[in-house]
Amino acid sequence: MFVCLLKTYHPLQAMFVLFNITIPGTQPPQVPPGIRNARTFLAVGKYLHYILIQEILHGTDTFLLQWRNKPNDFTKKFQSQFTAYAQGAYPFTTPLAFGENPLEWWRALLETENGGIVAVCQFIAV
Repeated sequence: MFVCLLKTYHPLQAMFVLFNITIPGTQPPQVPPGIRNARTFLAVGKYLHYILIQEILHGTDTFLLQWRNKPNDFTKKFQSQFTAYAQGAYPFTTPLAFGENPLEWWRALLETENGGIVAVCQFIAV
């Protein structure tokens, strides 16, 4: 169950004033199969989602700006890509090419359908 504790003015910001409250007798948040540490997965996912939302609302990254008016689509896409990353699934299983460094590997994923959102996370702080 989600409870909104603060009034917000933008649908993307509203996602981050919601706090998970587990009602007695209900199930805690479920994580997909293949995730080794559920608490870490949920904490890191929540943090990255928050950072990405701030970048969408206040940043200039053209790839992220396309999601400004599509908060539900963005969240679904992020969850899908972050889950694939945490599970070690495609495209995050693609090996480095000969002579390719990790930064180039992540750069190749930018603006792709299957890994673009998670790849942007690697460059926000850089």
